[in-house]
Amino acid sequence: MKKLVVFMLCTLTAASLLFAGCSTEAEEKKTDGKTGGEEEKPESLTIITSTDFKAFLEELGKQFEEEEGIKINVISEAYDNTHNKITTGVMGGSAVDMAYLDTIWPAEFAASGIALPLDEYLTDEAREGIIDACIDQLVYDGKTYGIPYVNNGKWMFYNKRILKDGGYDEPPATWEELFAMSKDLADRGLVKYGISYGSMQAEGIVCDMTSWLYAYGGEWMNESGEFVFNSDEGVAALEAIVESLGNGCADPASITYNDRTCLDTFLAGDTAFAMNWSFAWDLVQSEADSHVLGDVGICLMPGGEKSGVLSASVSGGGGMCMLSTTVNPYWSWKFMEKLLDPEVQIQAMANGGTLPTLKSAYEDEELLAQYPYLKDFYPQYEYMHYRPVMVQYGEWSNIMQQALSAAMSGEKSAKEALDDAKEASASLE
Repeated sequence: MKKLVVFMLCTLTAASLLFAGCSTEAEEKKTDGKTGGEEEKPESLTIITSTDFKAFLEELGKQFEEEEGIKINVISEAYDNTHNKITTGVMGGSAVDMAYLDTIWPAEFAASGIALPLDEYLTDEAREGIIDACIDQLVYDGKTYGIPYVNNGKWMFYNKRILKDGGYDEPPATWEELFAMSKDLADRGLVKYGISYGSMQAEGIVCDMTSWLYAYGGEWMNESGEFVFNSDEGVAALEAIVESLGNGCADPASITYNDRTCLDTFLAGDTAFAMNWSFAWDLVQSEADSHVLGDVGICLMPGGEKSGVLSASVSGGGGMCMLSTTVNPYWSWKFMEKLLDPEVQIQAMANGGTLPTLKSAYEDEELLAQYPYLKDFYPQYEYMHYRPVMVQYGEWSNIMQQALSAAMSGEKSAKEALDDAKEASASLE
């Protein structure tokens, strides 16, 4: 592990020197007498993004070309390949101006000089109009590196019909209550299991652990930046989830499910609850995929009975960043600021399957009449938590994925798994 860390630090140092040159080039472009509106208008701008948002960005690009006469070239990759496409493109000096910025990348992109800070462009008024959970996760070391337009997090979806048949008037408020309801519903034959998790060894398991950890009163890091996830609260959270896999509350096959496949049991009506990203709502409404159409409600993610935490979820999504390879910072920003246009946010919801990042969208009566579910999504933003903000997040996540998988499969106890992960993570703090 130490050799790997040394290699990564050397790589980041070398990359930072290379990217510093790219950043300087962009800065010179801004100060060569053609700053702001006088910057020479380029023929085109190029964006690297996940395929999930290609259609939305291409449509927005057409609008931008009509308004400014600048063509937007959209290069798309599957999500799993997007990070590599961006980093190798910048290292190779490709003429790319902007890129998708996942919520877990700002620290790395900032430290490596891949992305440029946007604080000189983003006004206080514009920032105040953005949901805190959306913009704050794109900040590193006091600087903002992205404009959020891909808004996400995890919500609890529940089957209203099943709960009514079981005699329950309200969804569970705590994880302890959810497990008790699940056991009762399963014992009475109303469901096969209460819930299914997406707990295969992948990033999704770290996301879910974020929700569980904070619900039980724990946290990933303390104020000093030290890992403390193996606290009594962290161990209690993981023990509760592992126990639920063995006592009939949760589907034991969860350790083979990802974020999408764990929904199959819920869509079939075999489970009463599903914790998932906002895309789950579209699947619930699909006549082709859902057997629970019309029966599903949205509520806050559960909190903890002993911890007194009201609710805890994990933030997701991301935004758009300006790359250090751009020689068109002014025009790149002109495109990026369109992402904060209320009308564009509605387009993103329709074409990109994402939720608005502007607070005003959730107060717009016309929009709420068209998309009534937004009022159910909005309250959760107050209880969002972030995964650790760190340059070497990818290496740390792999450590945690292995540890959590070991606990959920019964290979290690919850305490042993978290203690081992804490020890392996020490050099990455």
